[in-house]
Amino acid sequence: MNYAIIALGGQQHQLTEGQVFQIPHLESNQSDKIELTEVLLLSFNDQITVGTPYVPNCSVQLEVVNHLKGLKTKIFKYKAKSRYHKTMGFRPSLTELKVIKISTGDQPKKEAVAKKTVTSKKTVKKVVKVKDKAKA
Repeated sequence: MNYAIIALGGQQHQLTEGQVFQIPHLESNQSDKIELTEVLLLSFNDQITVGTPYVPNCSVQLEVVNHLKGLKTKIFKYKAKSRYHKTMGFRPSLTELKVIKISTGDQPKKEAVAKKTVTSKKTVKKVVKVKDKAKA
C-alpha cells in the first residue's frame, strides 16, 4: 500500500491516492490545485522513507473539492443557585481536499547507497589506525 504522511493546517494526515479528507478552512478557490512538499513519511512499494524533517524530492498534489461547515458543537454555561444559563453553538469552517497524486523521486535510493559507502570507509580508517598502533 502506497501512502504518505503530510503536515497541513497544524495537523498530520495519512493519505493515499484518491482519498478525500477535511482540514480546517484553507483560503483557496474550489477546484484549485495545491502541491505540498512537506512530506514527513513516504511508503512506496513497501519501502518506508522517513524525512529529516521532510522527505527530499517528494510531493503530494491535492485538489480543493469543497468548502463546508462541520458538525455543530453546543456550549452550555451554567451557574448554580443564580438562575444563570447560556447556550451557544459553533460550526467550524472546513475545506475538503482530494489527493490526486503522490510523486516520488529516485534521490532517497541514491542516498542510501552513499551512506553504505561512507560507513565502509570509516571502518577502513579504523582498521588502519589500529595497525599503525600495533607497529609502534
